[in-house]
Amino acid sequence: MKREIQNAQQSTRLLFVENLRDVKPGYCWYEDNTFSKEIITGKPLKAIVVLVQYNIIYGDVFLEESCSQAQLGDMLKSLSEKMGQKLCLLSLYSHEMISFHINEVNAALQMCGKPIWEGSYWTATEYACHDLWICSHPSRGQAPGGRGSYILRPVICMPVE
Repeated sequence: MKREIQNAQQSTRLLFVENLRDVKPGYCWYEDNTFSKEIITGKPLKAIVVLVQYNIIYGDVFLEESCSQAQLGDMLKSLSEKMGQKLCLLSLYSHEMISFHINEVNAALQMCGKPIWEGSYWTATEYACHDLWICSHPSRGQAPGGRGSYILRPVICMPVE
């Protein structure tokens, strides 16, 4: 019996990432800020890692809202207040980096029953003083946002020390 408990504890430890520098896109991010490659049943999921860049981990928090550029700031603020944490938009470059791992990210999102990255998303990158860039997944297309209505897909982030 004692050996079975030790084996179960060892198995559980192996699911978690010991070093945050080992976190990769598609990993699960839990409420207690632990990470694992596989979904752990019964553990509250906070996000799916979409990108690890410049010592920052970015996580998809499963929110999608269609909005115009004029609504973007208010919508982001409202969603941040609703979630109780600061949300941000990814840059155009970060969206391009996500495209290299889109299959892993979307597979993890599908396992959780969450919406995959598919469509045209607002970025935080300015095209001109009045327009932001949009980026499309999985095609990696990009264009000035203009007056259209696109998807706001905010993320959370955590620095890796």
